[in-house]
Amino acid sequence: MLHEAIYAQGRGPTDWAAERVRAEYPEFDARTALAEGRPLLLTGETVHPWHFTTDPALRPLRETAELLAARTDWTPLYDPERLAANTVPVAAAVYHDDMYVDTAHSLDTARTIRGLRTWVTDEFEHDGVRAGGPRVLDRLLALSRDEI
Repeated sequence: MLHEAIYAQGRGPTDWAAERVRAEYPEFDARTALAEGRPLLLTGETVHPWHFTTDPALRPLRETAELLAARTDWTPLYDPERLAANTVPVAAAVYHDDMYVDTAHSLDTARTIRGLRTWVTDEFEHDGVRAGGPRVLDRLLALSRDEI
């Protein structure tokens, strides 16, 4: 339910942003694609209002999801100035073939955080912690300790 909220960054309501943007691209309409025999296009990690009516596990959360989508008082998730002045050792995995996060964008963001060391890898695809947790964590800890 909080997936879209991470993008609000103090700019007002998300108002179901992914659904609004998807509507601008009719080629992503699943019903039309199925009716026309076209493949379904991936929308990635998006949250839509219909998830809370079609998924029985999410139905009880519909009202809360609507309140979150309408919320206007989101504070910024992070402070770019503070991150630029960071003094804490930090490391991040950047998945070269990540289907959800653009590699160049990840690296550009990483460069704005003082002292951040990156591990760019094609061993995982947005799933490093789940698929290789101990190995990924060990690598990131070693990077943050300047052992690599």
